[in-house]
Amino acid sequence: DTFNYKLAAHPKAAVHVGWLLGTGFLIKDMMPQLDAAWKTGYKEVLIIGHSQGGAIAYLITSYLRHLQLDQKLSADIIFKTYCSAAPKPGNLHYAHDFEAITQYNMAFNVVNAADWVPETPFTVQTLDDMNTTNPFVGAKKQLRQQKFPNNLILSHMYGRLSRPLYRAQRRYQRNLGNRTAKMVQKNLDGYQAPEYFASNYYVRAGNSITLLPDADYFKKFPEASDGGHVFIHHFHAPYLFLANKLPDQ
Repeated sequence: DTFNYKLAAHPKAAVHVGWLLGTGFLIKDMMPQLDAAWKTGYKEVLIIGHSQGGAIAYLITSYLRHLQLDQKLSADIIFKTYCSAAPKPGNLHYAHDFEAITQYNMAFNVVNAADWVPETPFTVQTLDDMNTTNPFVGAKKQLRQQKFPNNLILSHMYGRLSRPLYRAQRRYQRNLGNRTAKMVQKNLDGYQAPEYFASNYYVRAGNSITLLPDADYFKKFPEASDGGHVFIHHFHAPYLFLANKLPDQ
């Protein structure tokens, strides 16, 4: 199978490849169901996911909304997205696009502030992840033009700050991209890893509804500092406990 997709308009937008693979599988089954529902008059669709399902819900929303923007899907279908405990789906350029196409309260992520899953994936921001116009463009050249010995000192400091970021990004891509892809290929016949975008910069997207734990919460769901019960703050029970403590609006 070949999955043709568009998730954002910006050329530097990038998303997590594993969740994109899951999106491709789900979209294949969803599109015929969506078409059948539309033909029978259903035009309001909720896209819902928890945890990794929340990350995939982001990408499914982007896929369907861009089909509408490109006039490949009926514009009268209304999509509203509810994620909970979702990790960060992609980089800032993707997040900007997602928030633009889901403006006016059409996408939410409910987050328990004690949950570690929304803190993932690990992120490394390099100078290449910034917008094209920024004060760091040409910085190396400007530093070299300073008077001696300031030019050497400042260039050395610049390298000490920037080089570790790029090394970390390459290591993440090598281990979590290339090596993981080989594992996937053993279990998914015909899978071809894409050409990876040279970035490991992830941010959260959409409107966040933050659930703040209090003393009562931690009595019921205590921290697991020893590494046990690492999902104690992640499953539905702690989320529902905190949601029920929200004031009525």
